[in-house]
Amino acid sequence: MGTQSRQRLQNLADEFGNLQLDLGFSVETSAALGLLPSLRVTTFHHKLYEAMELRERSETVSRMFNRLDASIQSKLTAIDIRSKREEEQRRLRWTVSLGVLSFVAIPISFLGAYFGSNSTQVSASYSIFDLRHYESVYAGTTVLTVLPLVTLLLLLLRDYLRERRIMRRQEPGTLPWEA
Repeated sequence: MGTQSRQRLQNLADEFGNLQLDLGFSVETSAALGLLPSLRVTTFHHKLYEAMELRERSETVSRMFNRLDASIQSKLTAIDIRSKREEEQRRLRWTVSLGVLSFVAIPISFLGAYFGSNSTQVSASYSIFDLRHYESVYAGTTVLTVLPLVTLLLLLLRDYLRERRIMRRQEPGTLPWEA
């Protein structure tokens, strides 16, 4: 069975509501009210409903409608979960994109700001690639470059250890939400 769209399920739920209303007013209400003026006709009406087993059949249809309603609700829940997952993936892509941009831009900006300043530490007689003269600047830039990588690795390690701890706590054969 393929994935359903929210619009298709909303249309199905609308039709389902109309069917429930029809069942309630057309079958169950007319059987219960007995608005016929003659006792003889009323008796015939009740016997006809008994012979056609309309009460039992309407209960069966009502149970079927309850199952259909539960199925529609589970499909809508699945659609909500899918859309939340897609939104989370989209947000993650943006976060990673901004992280990569920051990872590249911050050290370059730091170097550009340092070498673009008119301070006495920046000398025209030295090249910006002279590592001996500008050793502290390049060490600071390296720290700014490595620090996000170390932070990312620590966060990944923490998540990995948390998942392992959860998996160890679970007994074999149980579902994750039962642990």
